Parts: sequence; C-alpha cells; structure tokens
Amino acid sequence: LSLVAQEAREEEPDWAYVLQVTWRSWVRLVKLLFVIFLLTAMISSGVGVLAMLLSVISPELSWFTLNLFTWIALSVGVYVAIILYFTSRAIILDDTGILRSLWNTSNVIHRNFLSAIGFILLMNIIQTGLWYIWRILASNAFGTLIGIIGNAYVSTGLVMASFLFYRDRFIAWQQARFQEGK
Repeated sequence: LSLVAQEAREEEPDWAYVLQVTWRSWVRLVKLLFVIFLLTAMISSGVGVLAMLLSVISPELSWFTLNLFTWIALSVGVYVAIILYFTSRAIILDDTGILRSLWNTSNVIHRNFLSAIGFILLMNIIQTGLWYIWRILASNAFGTLIGIIGNAYVSTGLVMASFLFYRDRFIAWQQARFQEGK
C-alpha cells in the first residue's frame, strides 16, 4: 500500500521511504485497532451492566435498552467503518498520525458523504462480481493463474482508485479552506 500511495503522490519510487512509511503505518494502524477494540469492549461492558441492573427493575426495560444500544451501535459502526476505510488511506498517503488522519478523513467524508458511500459500494460490487469470475476460472491450473494475475491487477487498480479518491477530495477541501481564508 505504501508503494501504491507513493505512486498516487506521483513520486519516484524510493524503497527506503516506502519501508519507513510501511512500518510507521503498521504501528499506527495497530494502535488504532487496539483503541477501537478497547472502546468497544468498555462501552459494551457498560451497557451490559446497565441492562443487568435494569433487568432487576423491569425485564422489558432491559430488553429495550439492549435493542436501542444495538441499533445505535450498528449505526455508529457503519459510520465508523466508512471513516476508517479512508483513515487507513490517509495514514499511508499523508504519512500522518492517527488523530490528524481521523480529522482529515472526517472532513473529507462529511463534505463528500454520498460520493464516498457510492465509491465504497461500487468498489464492493466490483470486488464481489470479480470474486465470482475468479472462482469460475479456478476450475483448472491455467484459469487459476489467470485469476491470480487478474485479481492482483484489478485489486491494485481499486486500491489506487481509493487513494486517488481520498487525495482529490482532500486537495479540494484544502483549496476551499484556502479560498475561505482570503
């Protein structure tokens, strides 16, 4: 991904820099996943304790609380997934820290919400459709080889498209901020 991001920045390949960005990105992404896991566990535990205490008062109130939490968690989960989809791109493309990447991604997504949803849906439709094609091709050795090469080519193109989608919208946001400041 770091090499693809370097191409998206239109820079000449620099393997030392790519390896440094890769290492920093992995560390940042692991930290981000750890924080997400920790927050999810803490909130879920708190809601579980609340539901248990409410079940003493009223089982219906406890079920209502759990159902409400489930709906809120699903809604927030989808929103967070959209933000995190592009946050990983921001961490790698911009080589910035977690908080700055989250801030940048949130701003880009808020300003381009429908196009971001459309982009993510389109990428998933393409990947799902091609998965069926690669599966059909895998019926023999030659087809498997074609599937592997085709999957690598198309998947790399889709990753590049996601970097360019984020980069173009980030640049547009920065230019709009600059214009507002004049």
